[in-house]
Amino acid sequence: MALPAGQTLSDLLPAIPVLLQRVGGGSPSSAPPEHSCADSEPAGYDLVKQVTLTLPPAAAGQPSQALSVCLFQQFQADRADKITSSGRVYQLLAVQADGSSIAGDLPELARPPKRLPPERVRGGHEATGWAALVASGDAEMPVLAVATARFYDGPLGEEVHFIRQAKVLRRQGAGWAWLPLVERAFSVTDWDHLQALCAGKADACDADRAAGALQVACDKVEAAEATREEGRLARLATRKKRLAGGGGGNADLDPDPQSLWLRDAMAAVRKGEHAKAVELALKVDAMCGESAAEAHALIRESLAAAQLEAVKSQPAQSLVELCEPLADKPAPKRPRQDKAAKPPVRPAKPNP
Repeated sequence: MALPAGQTLSDLLPAIPVLLQRVGGGSPSSAPPEHSCADSEPAGYDLVKQVTLTLPPAAAGQPSQALSVCLFQQFQADRADKITSSGRVYQLLAVQADGSSIAGDLPELARPPKRLPPERVRGGHEATGWAALVASGDAEMPVLAVATARFYDGPLGEEVHFIRQAKVLRRQGAGWAWLPLVERAFSVTDWDHLQALCAGKADACDADRAAGALQVACDKVEAAEATREEGRLARLATRKKRLAGGGGGNADLDPDPQSLWLRDAMAAVRKGEHAKAVELALKVDAMCGESAAEAHALIRESLAAAQLEAVKSQPAQSLVELCEPLADKPAPKRPRQDKAAKPPVRPAKPNP
């Protein structure tokens, strides 16, 4: 499917089918593990993602260890507040070769609107969410789970807010645990929506259709026109410097933490700090919401430098190019609200 720049299949919402989707790489002919996480589906949840990992032997002469990892979703279609909450709750489950399991969760994400007017709260601006599993190839942190939620705000519904929350399955002594990795909230402006409102062509929801042509939307677009492209080019120039080893910055505040984490991961690989390199690379995946090719190239390089055996996984995991700085993420296609059905017009009775 051809996608606009910066968009992924997950961003084409709200129509998200609940499908079993597996991620990973390796031989499709590998035998399935004796114990599958899919056999332990929680009540009220659906299996939407699954990955099967083959971990290196715990000691020389021992067999490889199978690990079956599932992501289950509970979709709350009848939630009372569709503006504030994503309506998605996730359960994580990793099942080992001996049948023992490691459970975790990604709770429902929420963000109350601050400036969304009542006519837009009533319809056409519902929040939604999606999630992904990412196989890392590393035996100590073999899989990442990341949930994303999207919300609308702003006086014209022009603000698109995102929250990404990620947990990683990490080895803890002789066992495993699902531990927090990173959480980030960011927002973008839907410029196409503002331009459509300015031209009187916005028709995604009743509030758009009732608004007609809005001068305030024209003013917002005109005021930002000069600085938008300048800001984007400046961020890309800073990214280029960082990927060359410089650039400065604070990942907690910067609109492009991906480039900071990649730069620092490169440095960690050179220093032989394998665990740090993998963790930083997985943070890049978390911010992109899926597997970034640049991040996984670094993980492979770090594994090779540390002379570590890569975790095999199946079936194939697709990789995407590194996502843009968060501030430059294109707004997704706006979900359409069906026009309210109008009562049929009865023909007038002829005059007697």
